[in-house]
Amino acid sequence: MKIMALTVLLFLCAMACSQPGHASDAVASDDVTVCFLDFRISLEVGRTESSIQQAKYCRYKISRKTFLSLLVPEPPTFYFEGRDVRAMVLLPATDKYFIDENGSVRFDGKLFKVDKTAFFNALKGRKKIANQDH
Repeated sequence: MKIMALTVLLFLCAMACSQPGHASDAVASDDVTVCFLDFRISLEVGRTESSIQQAKYCRYKISRKTFLSLLVPEPPTFYFEGRDVRAMVLLPATDKYFIDENGSVRFDGKLFKVDKTAFFNALKGRKKIANQDH
């Protein structure tokens, strides 16, 4: 009887842990995909929005909340350099934020600025670097 009760208890625990909204799922679901080419690399030919989406660049993750907190509205005098795109952040699966070599961010016709060092350091699995934007 004890073995049966223990088996049922383990089964119920396993089912509860696999349900959406479980604490471990909430942490993982906050991470979004990032396609990234290091800002520090000098390129003879820049990357476009379509070329940065190649699988070889899409190896990183960032917390959705962290990424959105890094965005600052950009003044109208700034522009987005579409011929030297260095990153694409995919939120959640259809919203694409593109970041150029200067840290200008374009999303849905709006421009933002991101601190490149803070963005780089927020990427999961990347080595932290000192602030080079100032």
